[in-house]
Amino acid sequence: MDTKLSVNFKILTVASVFLGLVLVGLASLRWADSGNGSLPGRKAASGASSLPVGSAAIETGSLPVGSAATETGSLPVGSGTTEERSLSDNPLPDTTNGTRLPALVSETVPFSDPARLTAKPAASDGGACYRLAEGLLDGVYQKVHVLTVDPSSDTVSVRPMLSFDRLFGYEVLTVMDARLDALASVNGGFGPPDGRPGGAVMIDGVFLSPADARFPVLIIGDLEASLSPLRTEIVLIADGVRHAADFLNPWPMTAGLAVYTPAYGSTDRLEADHLAAVVSKGLVTGIVSGGSPVSIPSDGFLAVAVGKEQMTRLRGIFPVGMQASWETDTWPELPDGSRHLMSCGSLLVHGGKGVAPESDPWAGSLAAPAPRSAVGIGREGQLVFFVAEGRIPGGASGFSGKALSRLLVDMGLAEAALLDGGASTEMIVQHEIRNQLSAGRERKLPSGFALVAR
Repeated sequence: MDTKLSVNFKILTVASVFLGLVLVGLASLRWADSGNGSLPGRKAASGASSLPVGSAAIETGSLPVGSAATETGSLPVGSGTTEERSLSDNPLPDTTNGTRLPALVSETVPFSDPARLTAKPAASDGGACYRLAEGLLDGVYQKVHVLTVDPSSDTVSVRPMLSFDRLFGYEVLTVMDARLDALASVNGGFGPPDGRPGGAVMIDGVFLSPADARFPVLIIGDLEASLSPLRTEIVLIADGVRHAADFLNPWPMTAGLAVYTPAYGSTDRLEADHLAAVVSKGLVTGIVSGGSPVSIPSDGFLAVAVGKEQMTRLRGIFPVGMQASWETDTWPELPDGSRHLMSCGSLLVHGGKGVAPESDPWAGSLAAPAPRSAVGIGREGQLVFFVAEGRIPGGASGFSGKALSRLLVDMGLAEAALLDGGASTEMIVQHEIRNQLSAGRERKLPSGFALVAR
């Protein structure tokens, strides 16, 4: 009897241990697929992508200072803020928000027929086309990817996108692409090390950051797109009276008068002595002074003054109870129907002629072959995004600035400008990365462009 009980007890003990291991394994799998440990690039069930470790710093205003910009305008590879994502370890997003994406027309084009790479898509093609060219070009193996869009299409449109839908931070392009359920995406322009776009951004008619007049701006409207230099001025309006301001969503801010909007973050991030007029639903609801960050109302903005003279001026402009708003004036005036815009790098083509400089203020020297991205306008008004592979051992060489400019001219572009390049160069079509990434993995980016269904 004792022997049987001992055997039964041993059997029960082994079974309990086995069951415990199974339950621990299932719990681990569940945790790995939850918001606490979700795979990069996979969207949460709510539709919001999970933030990377350390993202709280973006919300609280703790930003990297003094980090050297790389050729691509991002933080150095390997820093915590620009962590790269391995394609083998982290699969591409496979969700489409429950919708069925229309098929994007794709074709392969020989380098011997470069103008065909940018041919305007027919209406029957849905307003957009992806084309690939690879082979020897001037005796060197190259591989390029081209997305051509008809801006007047009633089927698709192009818009900028920002990491976390805010001005600060970095995300891999596949996450931004999945959040918008985009038909295609391309990396955006350059930016400083803190994750802000390097110049103007306007989305759905609202400016998020002002233009830097040194660089061309891609302007996207309901019917057309253009590349143009642009200058902006920020204006505060108090009971219909206009007052010039100095900045829109600046960081850091040491003096002057600025507007801070919810796209900037939850606070103005200022720890120096400053004065803030809190505007909610079109009315000044309070005046806050001191050396601590002030919360930005989600239904309004802050008008912020730094410096004694500007503080006195702001008190006179925006007393509590005043009707208040702000707007952006542009020179030249934006074309009618302009909805989105984003600043680019140096001009590569102007008036159908190559004008690539020897170097770009963001990218540095353009003399060496490298992965490159560019955006341009064709002679029929088509919007063209160009991505060239490069630095691939045994593969594509990439382009110098001059060589890229020549190819874009041969492709029939009337205007073209540089976008971020190097390891940031990336094009996604139908949620699939089409170019071979020079680093073998995605680099986190501050911005991109998305082709979306209207």
